[in-house]
Amino acid sequence: MPRAGKKRRATESESEPGTAAAAATPQPQQPGKKRRRRREPGATVELAPRALRAAPRVVPRAFYVRSDAVAIAREMLGKVLCARGDDGVVSRGVIVETEAYTGLDDMACHSARFGRTKRTQSMYRPGGGTYVYTCHTQHLFNVIIGDEELPAGVLVRAVEPLSPIDLMLGRRNLDRLLPARLAAGPGMLTKALGIDKRFGDLDLCAGAESESDVGVWLEDVGIDLADSGVLASPRVGIDYAGEAKHYPYRFRVRQSQWTSRAK
Repeated sequence: MPRAGKKRRATESESEPGTAAAAATPQPQQPGKKRRRRREPGATVELAPRALRAAPRVVPRAFYVRSDAVAIAREMLGKVLCARGDDGVVSRGVIVETEAYTGLDDMACHSARFGRTKRTQSMYRPGGGTYVYTCHTQHLFNVIIGDEELPAGVLVRAVEPLSPIDLMLGRRNLDRLLPARLAAGPGMLTKALGIDKRFGDLDLCAGAESESDVGVWLEDVGIDLADSGVLASPRVGIDYAGEAKHYPYRFRVRQSQWTSRAK
């Protein structure tokens, strides 16, 4: 799992899930100048209108207890992340970017790197729990999947905001809606939604009925993205992970302006 805030060079290839990345023909460039990767041309994809029209339901435990973290990370795109603060206000955003961490066979995963410690204990609980850790003063929010024998999870990297927008802007110290700065990164989205360490080790399946001071859950709003609408690429900030740094376990909604910058 990544170190928040660490920058990486824009060299990783992107591909659609289940397909090989097309080989790109190198283009000449002037010495000393770096090419900036830009978003693909075309209209942007906005999921918020679809989410706001739907009748949401809390995602059940059966979704989380499966053993395939990669499939779950892909399927979490389009789900709505809901965070209730101790003031009762619920902040919502559509998930548009995730990363899968598959457990003990994945050296980018905390359970493989650090083993079973006080910090990683929540990863060894049944799927449907949460794991929040701090990195460079930022809180990163993870969904636990599988069972006690499979300490794996999914990092939520970006959301498209739903409500309350004004509160999210205030938390991020913004005076206007800037997609690249509001919730387009794992540390930014937790700040925007008001998620901190209190949201760790909670039960996502309790939904709004959670008895804790704060609560968090995912809602299914019927958004099902085709493979052509999803980008798969290597994860961010895990150069230490050996071969695992190349695994295409990062998923983004194609053409969404709310995802983090392409790496």
